[in-house]
Amino acid sequence: MEPQFQSSFIPKGPAGAGLPAYAGGTPKQRNLLGVIGGAAFTISVLLAVGAFGYQFYLKYTIAQMETQLEEGTKNLDESSIQEITNLDSRIISASELINNHLILSPLFRALEENTLRSVRLTKFNFTKSDMGLVVNMDGEASSYAALALQADNFKSIPMFKNPTFSDLQLDDKGNVKFTFRAGVDSTGLSYQTDISNLVAPTASTTVDTFASTTPSIDNIETPQ
Repeated sequence: MEPQFQSSFIPKGPAGAGLPAYAGGTPKQRNLLGVIGGAAFTISVLLAVGAFGYQFYLKYTIAQMETQLEEGTKNLDESSIQEITNLDSRIISASELINNHLILSPLFRALEENTLRSVRLTKFNFTKSDMGLVVNMDGEASSYAALALQADNFKSIPMFKNPTFSDLQLDDKGNVKFTFRAGVDSTGLSYQTDISNLVAPTASTTVDTFASTTPSIDNIETPQ
């Protein structure tokens, strides 16, 4: 008769015997992780509170500014606002008038400084055309040589554009009669520029051959 063996499934040792024990870390490591987690949570809370507080501060500041603006508007009545507006318009208009105002004194000074003693101007006409400002003058020179020198002087005046001499004629006394025409740069006639030059005058030289007094102009015509 064969021997009979009985098997039993009841463990003979404690459960988990023979398995490696799980290492959960040392107490110092667990404390460090706890401190880091707590610090991160605290920082998050502080940032949230700071953002909320800053948003509240901005809203409060905007509300205060709106209140001040409303109070300032109430203090200004409509008549005061209209008066300030009218004053501003008058100041702007006056500034535009000054900037656009033209005067002839710079032109007369240029003629005085650049007209020879041997040349006499007899007629002056200043007009505004589609081509801009134009000056026309009649005159007489003591000789053709004097007229040639006068032409060089007038060409040296910066405000003159395309100066020309025409209608040259000899009179019974040997004088050379002529007609002069030139465009005029409006910048040179600006009232504002002229005042600035008078306030800060620049040094200039005087040539002996130029007239020391205003040239004689018998007939002056200017635009009405």
